[in-house]
Amino acid sequence: MSKQGSFGKARWFNTVKKEYNACRRGVAVIDMTSFTKYELKSANRSVVDFLQTLCSNNIDKPIGSVVHTGMLNDSGGYENDCSVVRLGEYQ
Repeated sequence: MSKQGSFGKARWFNTVKKEYNACRRGVAVIDMTSFTKYELKSANRSVVDFLQTLCSNNIDKPIGSVVHTGMLNDSGGYENDCSVVRLGEYQ
């Protein structure tokens, strides 16, 4: 067990490491139902352009792509991290 204020590894570190490696090398199912989901659509590129200005990574990817990105505020400060899924041309 790590001491408070130390930089040592927690006693559960190796267990999480094994789980991480199993997910990385194989297949994983993760329950994300507790996360908020929004579906954004437009009749043109406006939704893509909006997300391009809001997100720190390029989200203008092929349909079916998933991009893990941060969302920034007007000052460029970090607000949250999220996954953006490209479901359609303007979606």
